[in-house]
Amino acid sequence: NRFVRTKGYLKEKKAGKMMRDNPQVSYSAAYASSFLNKRRNFSNRGIMYFGKLCLALWDGGLPWKMDPKTLDTYFQDDFKGYLQDLPNMASRVRIDSLNNRLIIFGYDGDTKVSVKEFNDQLQCGRIREEKISNGPTLITDFAITERFYVFSVPSISFDKLGYSLGIKAMDQAFFQRTDESSTFVLVPRSNKGKTDPIVVPADP
Repeated sequence: NRFVRTKGYLKEKKAGKMMRDNPQVSYSAAYASSFLNKRRNFSNRGIMYFGKLCLALWDGGLPWKMDPKTLDTYFQDDFKGYLQDLPNMASRVRIDSLNNRLIIFGYDGDTKVSVKEFNDQLQCGRIREEKISNGPTLITDFAITERFYVFSVPSISFDKLGYSLGIKAMDQAFFQRTDESSTFVLVPRSNKGKTDPIVVPADP
């Protein structure tokens, strides 16, 4: 086992102490990340192996490329630029073994998701962007079928002002709504014909 040797990790290793808190759970870092747009990428949310590619993943930032044998950390990989415009890349990725595709999604923090599919040469073969909610929500995972990307969309609200002012941490700024049901949103994988997503209400 080895730590993912991100820039932040190496800086703290050299200093011998924690330099900055996790913005997802602390007030001060929530304030800083809101106004300075500085979110620390821990790359500790998951490990993915596809083809000869090994990536350490995090919610909200680019993955770090690693050596699958030695676990040496190389660099943040943007997939030849294809991930640069992917908003808040999620740490949950899926592999379509039938078509040899790596599927990655990002979420803009408001209403839209962007999904990109890559082959084992990291060539992007499919891009899909869709609005899947009527307001800010929290999308952290998804599933795939032969025809759809499946997202679970919780019925929640987000206190933007409280988070921006540092009064609330990110996990405290979200709260469950009781006036609406959560939904499953099925986004067609094919771009042919531009079929609209299918929305299925979940049981309360």
